[in-house]
Amino acid sequence: MSFTGIEFTDDSGGGIALVSSQWLTPRKQEVFWPPYKFQFQYDKAIKKGVVPEQDGSWKIYKIKRCFFETDDYSKAQSKIKQAQVTFDCQSEIDDVLPSKRIIHKPRRLAYSSSDDEDEALSGKHFLPPSKIVRLNDKANETLSPSLSPQFRLEDLPVNLPVSTQADLNILETYLKSNQNLSTMPHWVEEILHPKLTEF
Repeated sequence: MSFTGIEFTDDSGGGIALVSSQWLTPRKQEVFWPPYKFQFQYDKAIKKGVVPEQDGSWKIYKIKRCFFETDDYSKAQSKIKQAQVTFDCQSEIDDVLPSKRIIHKPRRLAYSSSDDEDEALSGKHFLPPSKIVRLNDKANETLSPSLSPQFRLEDLPVNLPVSTQADLNILETYLKSNQNLSTMPHWVEEILHPKLTEF
């Protein structure tokens, strides 16, 4: 026969007690409690190992935990007295200093422990975008090949593609004129995608 020291849940009234191990449910989550009114009847039932009656007179209470289990009754009594002293001290401490849960703010977007990096990600220190540089400084002039009808391949002073340094120098001189510069997209198109002539 074995004896177990248990702690009741707060819903079941709290406190600790010594019970017969036979009074525990198989998963040791609940205990059958005898219907005795006097302490000597209770002690006698524990020593004899009385089996709980199934007639409904024994009530079931939930337990929080089991402290110990032993086969010696006198050892079980000394352990339960020690557990009661410890339990009473702990409950007094809990009454005086209730434990407070510390709530931490969730850290969003920043996974680094560095405060400098956290500030950089906060959005306050972003630099403004750089200024847009205008490539076409003549607003009324267009470089679109579709709007430039004066392009003719025959007007070029050199044959495309350019093959010598002298031809390249002639082409550069020709392009320095603003009038000739507007036809440049056509020449680039011709260089990149020459038209095939049919035979």
